Amino acid sequence: MPKITASEARSILTPQKVGALSGSYSYSLNPYRGCAFGCSYCYAKEFTHDDQLEASWGKWVRPKINAPELVYKSSRKLAFASVFISSATDPYQPIERQYRLTRSCLEVMLSMFPGPSKIHIHTRSPFVVDDIELLQAFGDRLEVYMSITTDNDEFRKIFEPHAPSIHKRLEALHALRSAGIITGASVSPLLPCNPYNLAMLLSGVAERVYIDTIRFPKAKGYGLELYRQHYFDRFLDSSYFKSVVEAFVDTLGAERVHWRSRLEIDKVRS
Repeated sequence: MPKITASEARSILTPQKVGALSGSYSYSLNPYRGCAFGCSYCYAKEFTHDDQLEASWGKWVRPKINAPELVYKSSRKLAFASVFISSATDPYQPIERQYRLTRSCLEVMLSMFPGPSKIHIHTRSPFVVDDIELLQAFGDRLEVYMSITTDNDEFRKIFEPHAPSIHKRLEALHALRSAGIITGASVSPLLPCNPYNLAMLLSGVAERVYIDTIRFPKAKGYGLELYRQHYFDRFLDSSYFKSVVEAFVDTLGAERVHWRSRLEIDKVRS
């Protein structure tokens, strides 16, 4: 159980002027700092700018209890804006069922006129289905992408031991899509998998799929040691990424598959 420390934030919207989200999103919105899932490869811990917090990633969460109020105060900024929820935490991690900060922020945005023109929710938690009726109310302004990094739950347990099972995530995507919500899958970061099997699992529940390679900002603490420990180095080769993309394009069609490779393994092999 992570240590929970409620706090007030000074701001809740982060402008996306550079980086992977720039050009597609006006702002990112993170109702929590930290994440109870604590996935080994998570890049977000790099941005804590605190060695102790980075090393203990997954063992602490700080709810931004004034997040809904800050969203309300940002109504002018959010008019016709595109918002990514969330870039540095999981908006539907277990603590959301206690604090309901993500839900409250969405309720505030739904009440705005004019409100955001696009809302993208990125999660790996099946708890997102708690808010199906609220998500439906946004119509085609809102989409939910589920992070599904492998088809093998044994591999998931190695890299994401505290995250929900792959089966539960697929069930959540099915429920969302059945409710008419735009759905997608984020195979990011790409972990060891059976490419064609994973593509088939996603074919009926995700309208679009995004694939990206794993990133190691540092040699230790971001999952590289797990690859070495389990003799998974072959999955870090660019040919593996290419084979996965080809399998998804063959199965889903090129129009439903988007990919980006940022692998910089040579910089951290030593």
